[in-house]
Amino acid sequence: MCAAGLAGSALAFPAIMEEALEKGRKAGKDAKRALGVNPGFDAASQLIDVHGSHAWQAPCTKDLRGPCPGLNALANHGNNYLIQMSQWKDLYSTQAGVSDAESNFDLGVLTSFRAKRLQQSLDNNPYFFNGPFSGIAVQPAAYTFMYRFMANHSAENPAGQLTKSVLKSFFAITGTDDNPVYTPGYKKIPENWYRRSKTDEYSIPFFLDDLIAAAITYPQFLSVGGNTGTTNSFTGLDITNFAGGVYSTSTLLQGNNLQCFVFQAAQQAAPDLVKNVFSDVTSALIRLNNVIDNVLSGLGCPQLKSIDQSQFSKFPGYTGNKTCWKISAEGKM
Repeated sequence: MCAAGLAGSALAFPAIMEEALEKGRKAGKDAKRALGVNPGFDAASQLIDVHGSHAWQAPCTKDLRGPCPGLNALANHGNNYLIQMSQWKDLYSTQAGVSDAESNFDLGVLTSFRAKRLQQSLDNNPYFFNGPFSGIAVQPAAYTFMYRFMANHSAENPAGQLTKSVLKSFFAITGTDDNPVYTPGYKKIPENWYRRSKTDEYSIPFFLDDLIAAAITYPQFLSVGGNTGTTNSFTGLDITNFAGGVYSTSTLLQGNNLQCFVFQAAQQAAPDLVKNVFSDVTSALIRLNNVIDNVLSGLGCPQLKSIDQSQFSKFPGYTGNKTCWKISAEGKM
């Protein structure tokens, strides 16, 4: 059950991008599901069978695992980084004193925690860098994916509930609230776990709704820039300047601008994203760019010819590691 073909969480977003972008293109802007709408619940189609050929198995010494708990859990069920316990405890404490049955690590909890982690990065990481793709699109996915993909669903909670016990299972945590124990590689899909409704798939338009909702509450999430070698030295970049005047911070949330910018930034970052994953980089880039071009063609996006990456040179967190337009550990668990 070797999972050598599965990349880590830094690649979880691009790995599903092609299929999700195609679904988003077909669904169109009007198909974005309004937040709070009851998606319904169908037990027969949503229950995930974790027995038989997909029974949980511990990884062997040759099996590869990355930082993404979702991918690791799938790998451990035949679908082919270590958790920082201080950060885990910090997140888990947001539901302190709440029973498992009543607990819920929903987007309200996770987005607030994300804002806290962002500030912690600014306060403690002199190399923090928030890139135009990695920071604006990939980093929030690390939080929204937790609730949107890991939450258990039921007739009582058709939109999903991510309880303490479910979260612990996906992150390979056992033990008590006061004495958690992490067993690397043992992430597991829980028993009696029900996936999202098949009529309520988490598409790219849906993800962008979550991204925009978070940015409205915490505008700092859209700040491109980083610390300049010392803590609390964040220097922001004007999007207008490095995007050739095509976009501005004040207009990023207007119309399709954010969606356009994210996809176009993905195209700019694509060479770094795929070069260490695919042996045939050219074919991978052509395939990804074709899909993104199809999506962009229906959005009426302004033409972004290139992003002036030279403006990132002042940030040691960017120049020290350009792969995937690096962000700090702020976006990782």
